[in-house]
Amino acid sequence: MKMGLKEWVRNLYQQHYTYEEQVKFLEKCGIVILDRPKALHQLKHVGLGTLMPYLCYFWYYDENGKYFNRVSWDSIYQLYQFNDNLRVLLLQATGKVETSLLELLAYHLEQHYGAYWHLRDDLFKHSSSENVCEGIQDFMQMHRKDKYYTFREIKEGMSLGLIYRIYSHFENHQIKETIAREMGMPPVIAFSSSIYALMKLRNSCAHPQRIWNKKSCVVPDEFYYAPHPYIWLNNSLNVDRRRIYYLFCLLNYFMQVIDPDFVFAAKLCQLLEQNKEVISFYEMGFPDNWREDPMWRV
Repeated sequence: MKMGLKEWVRNLYQQHYTYEEQVKFLEKCGIVILDRPKALHQLKHVGLGTLMPYLCYFWYYDENGKYFNRVSWDSIYQLYQFNDNLRVLLLQATGKVETSLLELLAYHLEQHYGAYWHLRDDLFKHSSSENVCEGIQDFMQMHRKDKYYTFREIKEGMSLGLIYRIYSHFENHQIKETIAREMGMPPVIAFSSSIYALMKLRNSCAHPQRIWNKKSCVVPDEFYYAPHPYIWLNNSLNVDRRRIYYLFCLLNYFMQVIDPDFVFAAKLCQLLEQNKEVISFYEMGFPDNWREDPMWRV
């Protein structure tokens, strides 16, 4: 009986399989497992549920009733490892963005409003759902800090989400422009939406979930012009900003400004080259001629 992908997954989840039974089931569905002890070990320590998105990527129904067209288990696991290694690289890069933005906020707001600016509710835009000062107070209480601490004393461990809220809700547009300019992206709207997209990416990377070919519901504002000497896309209009390739471009750009020695572009290109046989550049949003763009010439 022919089943769709969702039905196939549900049938697999609706009963308990031992690890040995999982291997037999996957082989029956058409997956080629050459090293069974190794596959058993990977299933035991990673889990079929974690590997399911990578299984589903190769899912295919053929005329013989198989659900995989002689796909090797090694290819499935390699795709999982690629995603895992990609998560680590993106966490490193987004962490550098987080650190830079936090330092610039602390410096410029302290310069204008003193060391206790974080306690001044009048500096932030108000809305019924986003009280930034309450968010800062909650963070202080969680870390057992009180109002006598300066912002620099409490800022360690602050999430990119809270940092973004502080920046985006700050009333003084001139200071926001200064920070955006020092991070290489002068338009505040483009900078703010880019940070928001990277915040969402960082949250996804913090958990063992598939990110490599997911389409984001967050679409950053178009960024057109990069000030000298930084390099941006030749034609960003041809790039789907819902795909992870655009986020790669944002991180590549920010790393030029924040930490050129991190060589994000080289590390990413090496990871892509090592896994080019199992990944789809199209699904990640890469244009055909992406390596010709100056920002990727490594």
